[in-house]
Amino acid sequence: MCTIDVDSEDSTQKSSPNMNFFRVGQRLVGRKFSYRLLTKLKTSESVASTVWKAEIFDSGKYKRPATHAIVKTANWDRYPWLERERDAYRRPSIRNSPHIRRMYDEINDFQRAKDFEDKAAFKDAVEKQPYCLVLEFMSTTLKELDPEKYKNNLLFMAALFRGMIEGTQDIKKAGIKNNDAVWTDAKPENMLCSDVDGPSPVVKISDLGLAGPAGFKKQLLQPEAMRAPEVWAGRGCIHVSDVWSIGAAVLVWLKHNVLGPQDVKDGLQAFSDAWCIAKIIRTFETKDDKMPDVDEDAAKHVKSMYKLGRKLLTQPDDGTPESMHVTARPFDEVLRGLALLPQVEALLRRFFVLNSQRRPTAETLFSSQELESLHIVAQLGALNAPTNPPTQSEVASPMAGLSVF
Repeated sequence: MCTIDVDSEDSTQKSSPNMNFFRVGQRLVGRKFSYRLLTKLKTSESVASTVWKAEIFDSGKYKRPATHAIVKTANWDRYPWLERERDAYRRPSIRNSPHIRRMYDEINDFQRAKDFEDKAAFKDAVEKQPYCLVLEFMSTTLKELDPEKYKNNLLFMAALFRGMIEGTQDIKKAGIKNNDAVWTDAKPENMLCSDVDGPSPVVKISDLGLAGPAGFKKQLLQPEAMRAPEVWAGRGCIHVSDVWSIGAAVLVWLKHNVLGPQDVKDGLQAFSDAWCIAKIIRTFETKDDKMPDVDEDAAKHVKSMYKLGRKLLTQPDDGTPESMHVTARPFDEVLRGLALLPQVEALLRRFFVLNSQRRPTAETLFSSQELESLHIVAQLGALNAPTNPPTQSEVASPMAGLSVF
């Protein structure tokens, strides 16, 4: 049940999914706690949810897990995504993971369209009593962080890689029978961060509305810039596709247009999939690691985009605006331009293997020498960091502040 107690209203907010129901200051009662809505959070255009920041109040039976939370719902026609996310949190490996945003509570009963006579009745019921997930609030996302500031922060980068790798592994474990589960929605805005400048940064993955069983082929999953080669080839999304995707999310955070359709040439917007495929091939393909062949059962669109992607790579760079030349550069050149610390670069390289059968799993990466080396150097750097301002003599010394690096 949900009760309303409006302390104030924000008359400037425009209509959006369930906006007629939610208001600033409104009190909502969940199964464990009660909440007061504070502000509606901005989300990207690809997010099909209404998200609010809320204050948590203790109940007589439960002690609140934090002072604030996220209250998340969706419009009636987007309920399948909300249901998948709710069901994902029913899996112990996800519910108990320290690397996936926690689910605290639920507000109102979940309603399914099949239980109503028609869509109009379902829509009316949802708008009157919208089901909400109450989720952990974290201070920022990877997308909002300045890569130039944080790419050399080894404590943060170690936390970033560990959170993504272990979170992806925990999603994999949520599979049913011998079929892995996959996340399919890795992107910088879905990587949540807290204490980014502190001694113990925390990074968690979020948004499980597209999670499901591995091998789904009916449509191309994963955001374009983070889409794995075998997914582009129509072979379905598997666990190591998620591994590629989390590495790609870091790479896109570091250099925005290195992957994806954002820089597609005028006249090719309708063929942006081919542009993305061409960029992956030019960036990562070598004589020892080739882009997979398109699946023989793939849809006609997938096959045509795959063929066009290869053709785009033959276009000359004649310097004219009309040129269809793909300007992506080999991965080694990209990394040189990023000027990453050696430990970060070594680990990032491990994600990008075009051959999915040779690409490491999250479990392999977690136990890898590269991640261990990054963690050790980050900890050594933290131990050697000065805890007090340097004295005048230390400032004058050319050896002052010399670190283990």
